[in-house]
Amino acid sequence: MNHEIDFSLRPWHLANTTLRNPLRLRNALQALVDAGFEGRMGKEEEEAIARALDNAGIITLNPRTKDITSISRKWRSGLSKLGFITPDFTKLKEIRDLDTKQILNELGKPYTVTENGQRLLSAQSLQAQQEVFLRSISALSLPSPLEHNYAFKPFSPLRHIVGILRQLKKNGIEPYISRLEMASLVIFTHNTSDIEAICDEIMALRTRRERAVSKRKFDVETMESALERQRTLGASHSNYGTFYDYQDVSFRYLKMTGLFQAKGRGISLVPEKKTIAHAICDNSYDPLPGPVRYMQRLFSGAELPTDNIRGAVSVLEDLIKVAKARRLAFDKSNYDLSTVAGASAARYDLDALIFQNKELEFALEQPREIDEISAYLAMLDENKTTYQFGDYELKIPKEERAAYLEWTLWRVVLAFGDLVIPPNSVRRFHIDQDFLPIGTASGGGADIIAEYDDKVIVIEVTLTESSRQEAAEGEPVRRHVADMLAAHRTDGKDVLGLFIARNIDTNAAETFRVGTWYLSDNDKVRLDIAPLTLKQLRIVVDYAGRHKTLSPRVFFELIQSVMSSRDNTSGAPGWKEEIESHVRSVYSPQRR
Repeated sequence: MNHEIDFSLRPWHLANTTLRNPLRLRNALQALVDAGFEGRMGKEEEEAIARALDNAGIITLNPRTKDITSISRKWRSGLSKLGFITPDFTKLKEIRDLDTKQILNELGKPYTVTENGQRLLSAQSLQAQQEVFLRSISALSLPSPLEHNYAFKPFSPLRHIVGILRQLKKNGIEPYISRLEMASLVIFTHNTSDIEAICDEIMALRTRRERAVSKRKFDVETMESALERQRTLGASHSNYGTFYDYQDVSFRYLKMTGLFQAKGRGISLVPEKKTIAHAICDNSYDPLPGPVRYMQRLFSGAELPTDNIRGAVSVLEDLIKVAKARRLAFDKSNYDLSTVAGASAARYDLDALIFQNKELEFALEQPREIDEISAYLAMLDENKTTYQFGDYELKIPKEERAAYLEWTLWRVVLAFGDLVIPPNSVRRFHIDQDFLPIGTASGGGADIIAEYDDKVIVIEVTLTESSRQEAAEGEPVRRHVADMLAAHRTDGKDVLGLFIARNIDTNAAETFRVGTWYLSDNDKVRLDIAPLTLKQLRIVVDYAGRHKTLSPRVFFELIQSVMSSRDNTSGAPGWKEEIESHVRSVYSPQRR
């Protein structure tokens, strides 16, 4: 190695490990503003803030939790550290001695939405939100007046990561940072003078891992070695799980800038975003220009290369090259490229077009990912948050289970193919740049709508169980199927329903067995809605994968068989038994 790495005692991380999903921050901020908490988020409001977040669906409070104020503090801290709201300045030791009037004039009142916070509230698209986070994380330094529990000199995490990736590329090494490399090495580094040594160590780590017979064993030993190294330095970490937590949340927020994408279980620069990433790093940057100036920069959001016409057009031209390579047509003459606003509008639209094209590629990959899809179904059915899948560990954050359920069913539909609508029209939830779910589908419609040449399948999923299932899902599920039935009266497409849950409540099953619904013209119809457990669905998916019959015909035949049996039973208990028997006899592994 050319240099020794100056390992820090404490690993750094972006944001808050309890706020792992950055895309929840916008909705949380909106909920607090709507509930009237702007300017009043002090100690006396903490319980009310937690309840407001719960009412808005941002969090789910446990009724057995007596003290919910810590939840409010975490959200308030997360929004403040990223510069979306101002903090309580009286609690910042770096500016306690400043005149109160001066603080108010230069930084504003405590707990008010900042300029960059207003941008976040106004951001409607994923691309717009990513730019807001890019401004935030480009302006952010560690340590800072808002995060001072670090013993090293202030540095920019964003520039540090981009610098490592650039140096890896320069050294002829594939420019990405793996999960293991981030958790065992990178989060303990901070000084730009260490970058060559860091890259040397990354290369050595990759070489050792490549030679390892058992990758899982190697990863464990590497993390245990990192833990022992930190203990030797005087750290008091009890296990290395925290290092992975810091890696995970940092990767999530880095990807939220739009500059980074998933590379296996690591991250790399998005090819079409390299120009802007390198420009950000090449521009002069003072990690800590003084507490007041630092917070002014954070609250305003960093200036970006695309804020001037030359930079905006340069980035747009890079995107146009990417679009041409993908054979995507884009007419830039529709935009006024003599202005930053016009160039930015073109950039947003082209970025969205490229993303749609990537989503089509993602859809085409799903048949080959059927085993992973099945593994996610197993995780959801067995209520697991992690699952060992080959050399990789799949994860479902506990608070995102409902979103992952919809996402997994979307992937099932994509894997079975033959759709006549694009993949983004199948789902009603949003996805991030790595095609992972951002929340659940909004109310007022079905979770997933799969349209084919002569049929439509309306898919509804829920984690609700017991008698609450019928109350919460019985009417909406039937209404959504009926709405789709009415919408397709003119084209004559058959509309089928599929209801998926871990367990099917008998009362919900009876509602679907009877299936009666009156359309708006009082026309009485009988809806075809097949209730399946996650376990039953997984048996069907595994059957199709095993027999190379990934076709929607599998679901058409399944639903039709289930519906034809409903009148052969005296009620829901018997119907549920018939469904179980049919799935086992037709799709189980024992059947040849």
